[in-house]
Amino acid sequence: MEYYLGEILSFAFPRIPYGTLQCNGQTLQIQTNSALFSLIGTYWGGDGRTTFGMPNLSGRSQVGLGTPHSNSGVVVGTLTWDIGNLYGTDAYTISSTQLPAHTHSAVFTPTYTTDQTGTAAYVQVSSNNGKLADPSGNYLAKTYDNGAHGNNLSYIAAADAGTLTNLAGVGGGTGGMTGGTVVVGVAGSSAALVVDDPGAGVNFCIVTSGIYPSFD
Repeated sequence: MEYYLGEILSFAFPRIPYGTLQCNGQTLQIQTNSALFSLIGTYWGGDGRTTFGMPNLSGRSQVGLGTPHSNSGVVVGTLTWDIGNLYGTDAYTISSTQLPAHTHSAVFTPTYTTDQTGTAAYVQVSSNNGKLADPSGNYLAKTYDNGAHGNNLSYIAAADAGTLTNLAGVGGGTGGMTGGTVVVGVAGSSAALVVDDPGAGVNFCIVTSGIYPSFD
């Protein structure tokens, strides 16, 4: 049985049949393979003046030309395959922008003033007589009525507050927290993701001595 020049054949044995070359990307001389060069040119490499390249199918699968479509005709691929195109990789490391939305656990470690281990919260007040009726931006103070106002004065500005004291019965904790650190749990190790499809190794060979095809 004769084959077309430039046809790629697959064999279940590792030996190279007569009239073919294994498709491993080797470079041939145009002068001694002019008919084959006239068919495949430099699609697969070479300088086009004295040399041209063979397809390299080592570890690769063959893909039909064009853009992939589903059975209903909807485009499902983003690549358009032409003769000689090489796409794909055995492994791929995804970036953070390609990850689905997710959360990580976080641990907060507070820091405290000397010899204190809790979180303190108190209401501080002034023991001076109140001078203001408006609480906005002012401290709570000793209620005072000087007789010249129709309401009691229960607030005092910070400048007049003097030494502040903790209001009894309002507060909690035993310490003064000064800050802290948040540690977000790390997940993953940036290992490459293997993307190989299931396959079987075969011996791809290109016909170098065969029938020259005719074209419409």
